[in-house]
Amino acid sequence: MSYPTRFGTPEATQRNLAPITEALSSVLDGAGISAGEASSGSGQVSQPDASLGAHTGILAGLMVDRTIDEALDSERTGGRLQNVRNGLELDIGSEQAWERWEGEVRRAASGGLGGTDPQEALFEGLIMVNVVHCCPVEYPENVFRHLSPSATKSDTAPLLDPSNGWIAIYSPFRADDGSYKSEADEKFDKGYIKAGSDLLGLRTVPCLTQMAERWGFGLVERRDMPAGNLFLVYRPMSKG
Repeated sequence: MSYPTRFGTPEATQRNLAPITEALSSVLDGAGISAGEASSGSGQVSQPDASLGAHTGILAGLMVDRTIDEALDSERTGGRLQNVRNGLELDIGSEQAWERWEGEVRRAASGGLGGTDPQEALFEGLIMVNVVHCCPVEYPENVFRHLSPSATKSDTAPLLDPSNGWIAIYSPFRADDGSYKSEADEKFDKGYIKAGSDLLGLRTVPCLTQMAERWGFGLVERRDMPAGNLFLVYRPMSKG
């Protein structure tokens, strides 16, 4: 399908950056981690003054807006984002796109993404910024499925650390019972998001968590954010 390139304004992006950066501090536990950003917006947490730009060793982005990668490339050329790799365009609803993306990530691994151990996970974390409501309801499950520890073949390195890995999600949501939290949210959903396609729209956290649990992830953090948004963290559940 044709995705919206972004929702929101540059002003809103900057306004949201500080709260997202602060929330990420709960999962960024070191200066050498490798993480990725999946975004329908500005690639904002990859910026040099944000958490991933400041603290990750390498970042491989999953992006649908090529202008984002062009902007990040400009930052790299200027010497400000030496720890950020080229963004990789990924249609999370396409199996062919996933296969192509995984191949590109594994090829990048030979150039320094992840650790030197061939069985070491390629990513310690992934943050999805304004993705859940900008795609069909079933598409986010593909992220959990492809990054699930159970999806890794025995002879290949896992994409996501099966012990300490995390998937963080920043997005607006409906209330858990499916109702709108405010008239403004209802107007935003019906008059703005769904104007692009009826397949898009605000979701509920329980709906997303059910998808995550099917692939071995549990919700470990839920944080209220400005303007009715939420910051969620999912981690692989213990098999014990």
